Amino acid sequence: MHIAYLTTLIEELESRGINSSDLVDPIPVELSPQQLDVLLHKAIQLCHDPSLGLSFGMRLNVASHGMLGYAIMSSRNGQQLINGLTRFSRLAMPSITLTPVEKAGQFQLVCRATSAVTDLAPHMEIVLATLVAGARSIFNKRIPGAAVWLSYPAPEHSAKYNQLRIPVLFGQAECALVCDRTFLEMELPSANPVLAEIGQRQCYEMLGDMKKRAGIAGIIRAELMKANGEFAAQDAMAKKLAMSGRTLRRQLAVEQTSYRDIVDEVRFELAQRYLETGYLPITEIAVLLDYEDPSNFRRAFKRWSGITAQQWQKNHAVAPKT
Repeated sequence: MHIAYLTTLIEELESRGINSSDLVDPIPVELSPQQLDVLLHKAIQLCHDPSLGLSFGMRLNVASHGMLGYAIMSSRNGQQLINGLTRFSRLAMPSITLTPVEKAGQFQLVCRATSAVTDLAPHMEIVLATLVAGARSIFNKRIPGAAVWLSYPAPEHSAKYNQLRIPVLFGQAECALVCDRTFLEMELPSANPVLAEIGQRQCYEMLGDMKKRAGIAGIIRAELMKANGEFAAQDAMAKKLAMSGRTLRRQLAVEQTSYRDIVDEVRFELAQRYLETGYLPITEIAVLLDYEDPSNFRRAFKRWSGITAQQWQKNHAVAPKT
């Protein structure tokens, strides 16, 4: 997937008269998200244009996102599309998280950067431009109430945001793509239940493969996944891995994560699996995830997903809840 992103980035540079060899030579066969991030910043320096992220994001199309793109465009409606985006966005850009929020008839897809991001604007420009261009292509109609919110002040190249063709507001509390809540009921012309299911299964596999390759964080994740709902304290995990708690914290910091983040990630993934069954009550799921108080699980799930566990189960359950 990230090689397709690199190819698109090279096309954008070549349209500006910059040779691909100036960016990378030879072009790699595989590319990690971290390597793509480095090349993106190098590309900005080569073309002396801080708005490159906008143009690059608008140039990406559904095929650029590989199986993730096909899974999204095969969704039944806006709600299913958002579910797929929030669940699998790490496949495209691990440095950005997407959280759905509904407030007073308005839908917000909030974009937050991880601690790995040092320069917020280029990342947000790519993600939001891609979302805007993708929605326009998939639905082939105006999204009601669509606008972009950005938490940073208007940059010098703010006029370039006009290419999004929707209102852009700077200095907001969050970076988000916002629209009327009716978007969630909008049906996709390209809906295909069979392709959507196949795409989601492959995205789950890709996400699992990505996590397995992720250094000490991947090892910890594997340990937690096979611990049958017993989430060891950080120092206990460090002892199990034959290292001090300080060493574990330092290694996780190098990988730009924390023990708490990994525990939350595993709990969230397991919670989604349990909720998808459609018959496990919330109180039982809380116990399975090592929560003494179900209300703590409810609050955590709302923080992870932006919606309640009950609503998530209603939207995703594959078996009727009894």
